[in-house]
Amino acid sequence: MTPLRVLAPFVRKRAQTAASLCDLCAAPIGETHRHVVDVEARRMECACDTCARVFDAETGRHRTVPTRVLADAAAPTFEEWRALGVPVGLAFFVRPSTMGRFVGIFPSPAGATESELPAEPWAKIASKSAALRELRDDVEALVVRCTRTGSSQCFLAPIDVCYEMMGSLRASWTGFDGGDEARAVVDRFITDLALRASTEVA
Repeated sequence: MTPLRVLAPFVRKRAQTAASLCDLCAAPIGETHRHVVDVEARRMECACDTCARVFDAETGRHRTVPTRVLADAAAPTFEEWRALGVPVGLAFFVRPSTMGRFVGIFPSPAGATESELPAEPWAKIASKSAALRELRDDVEALVVRCTRTGSSQCFLAPIDVCYEMMGSLRASWTGFDGGDEARAVVDRFITDLALRASTEVA
């Protein structure tokens, strides 16, 4: 398991003003704007509308992060989640095209942490997930929240909102388990995904 120091641009909370500039062409952008992923560096760039349209494709070094959110009916059970070895009840899973395989990313006292996934437990979860068949490498993630009570939720989501959530968690985290404020961040994040989800895949 590796702290994601190399992904600091994703995790930090970047202050935005009307004078902020597109990282690709230096055009002015507002606080609300799109993001583009440099897939080779695994780095997110703030983008103006023009650059977002230019790189809205599945190929090339730069890829625009989509805005869609899908609810996945096939959330893992608690037993499947425990077999995966994720030490907390929330994680998201991405497939960097430079790696060609999924990795798990979850919050921890050290910040966002990336972990390799055990083959057999992950294959069992992946075989049930319709969202994973829709997922776009580098720019989308499978978000899973799983609790001991059996209440599990699963979404396909833009990768930028996932890392923004991780940044908020890092800023609010206290103690070993994150504390009440961190749990509130997770609750708001999951509620927002549920409200944004346009359809359910099963």
